[in-house]
Amino acid sequence: MSWWFWAFIVLLGLVVGASGTLVYKASRPVETTTAVKPVKSAGDVMHVSMTKKEVNRLIATYLSHQLKAGDVKYSFSVGNHAVLKGTFKFFGTQVHFGMVLDPYVQTNGNVLLKVTQINVGKLGVPVSYVMSYVANNYKLPGMVEVNTKRKMIVLRLNKLKLGNGLRVRADRIDLVHDEIDVTGYTVKAAK
Repeated sequence: MSWWFWAFIVLLGLVVGASGTLVYKASRPVETTTAVKPVKSAGDVMHVSMTKKEVNRLIATYLSHQLKAGDVKYSFSVGNHAVLKGTFKFFGTQVHFGMVLDPYVQTNGNVLLKVTQINVGKLGVPVSYVMSYVANNYKLPGMVEVNTKRKMIVLRLNKLKLGNGLRVRADRIDLVHDEIDVTGYTVKAAK
């Protein structure tokens, strides 16, 4: 037998061995470096920290999509206080109003807005009277609750549905240090 024969046998063995190793390794499951835990269907999804400028941009976008033609036009912005400004028609005349509010976070993630001042035009008016008038005469979104006796408005963020079971809650509002923290979370759908 010639050395060509032995060289062919060795080469054939290498090709068969390499092919077998390649097939074996390709058929094995993929190893991951971290263990994958199953995801819960409900719980925190994201935490977001925003500045007052970012919150104002978000509110303006939300209101531009939510406000349709109606009797009351308004804007909401956050500075050293929260400020609600707008106009409404009174006996055919456009009347300007402004409301100064201090925001607080409730333990359930809703936002409590304590009304500190209301002006209609250049007139300072009693807070409870105006709040009672608004609560009785205007259709407010379901997530807005007006408490005229305590002079406060509650933004029930837990009633705000963003779609696909996504909700939002406020964690912290610190206007002095320009820090507003919110958490997005999912809830289990009722069966």
